[in-house]
Amino acid sequence: MSYTLLKLGDFIFSIKTASYQKLRQQWQFTWASQPIIGGYPQQQYTGETVRTMALSGTMYPGQYGSRDSLLHMVELAGTGAPFILVAGTGEILGYWCITQVSESGTYPDKEGICRKIEFSVSITYYGDSIPNKGR
Repeated sequence: MSYTLLKLGDFIFSIKTASYQKLRQQWQFTWASQPIIGGYPQQQYTGETVRTMALSGTMYPGQYGSRDSLLHMVELAGTGAPFILVAGTGEILGYWCITQVSESGTYPDKEGICRKIEFSVSITYYGDSIPNKGR
């Protein structure tokens, strides 16, 4: 049995596909500086701007994970569409855009196929829904 760690669109992060070892989230917020007569400028909160997530891990093709899984992620990114992100617990995390996929292979075998592949995937929050979806 392979447990789902995270699902992005139809891509499943799991031991059999691509298991991430590190997940980093970042939220950014903006503040505008407002001048004050005779005093220091005050900061005014203007909202959240960007929310990103980066997943990184290591695959060992033939044992854990497959390069084909990573190439599928590249194909998804190339569609230019946001995808729904669902945690392994079933929590829906909204729609996200794949902004970067990278890989680094080491320990090639006699056919040049790397036996260890380190990967990272960066995604940016799109929203809770896709406007006009289905129209």
